[in-house]
Amino acid sequence: MRKTLLQSIIFSAASLLLYFGVQAGWGYYKTLHYVPSLLKSDKSAELLEKQVEFGITLSAQGILEVIGFFGAGVMLFIIGKFAFRAFRSK
Repeated sequence: MRKTLLQSIIFSAASLLLYFGVQAGWGYYKTLHYVPSLLKSDKSAELLEKQVEFGITLSAQGILEVIGFFGAGVMLFIIGKFAFRAFRSK
């Protein structure tokens, strides 16, 4: 059981990295290929901030998302491993 738990933690961490990596990659792709529309620019006139902040902001929702995704990955791996064993032994 110890080996299964370690494998499930590694699987969950890898899937978390893949999930957030795909999100970051898609955002980067959209940023590179963004072309502003001059015709629609007057319809979305908003007051923009003059300063931009870089860094990480922690929120309860983001932390719960990571914990939930990690827990779901662990459970999915354990259930999948036991289901695979059950089907393989038949």
